[in-house]
Amino acid sequence: LTLHEFATKAGSAINSVGQAIVGSESEIVSALLRVGPAAVAAGIPFPGLIGLVGAYAEATSSAEKAGTQLGRAITQQSIKYKDLAKSVGITDEEFIALNDSSPLEMFLAIAEAIGKVESATMRQALAQEFFGKVGAKAVNVLGEIANQGGKVYKVINIANKAFREGT
Repeated sequence: LTLHEFATKAGSAINSVGQAIVGSESEIVSALLRVGPAAVAAGIPFPGLIGLVGAYAEATSSAEKAGTQLGRAITQQSIKYKDLAKSVGITDEEFIALNDSSPLEMFLAIAEAIGKVESATMRQALAQEFFGKVGAKAVNVLGEIANQGGKVYKVINIANKAFREGT
């Protein structure tokens, strides 16, 4: 893609997500500026990141905090991969392979699994153990919205489709 094509497609995805959530495009961009470096380093595809940020920003009161919290959680997933692998019963190598093939799906699967823990105390403890105090906020919110009708996945699909079509 040329820079112009990428910008057009990214703008289309941001606009479509902004229309699909309770929030604005400027809030999405603000959060993207904060989470972008961590997401790029983790290999998260930009269209999926736009959807993730939009869904998360809608569920929180501050786009800036959303970006910071998501960035911390994404960074911690890479740092704590050995602990995460052990907790889900796979080898470090299996975790790395799964994470490398689809870091966004892996991140959401972990958040969703933590969100299914019935005890609020245990949910928070697990999230903080793996993602730290700041990252745990993002993981807990994403786990909750992923388990309540899957809105996060719907918004990611909207972003992916709009990016592909680049309208």
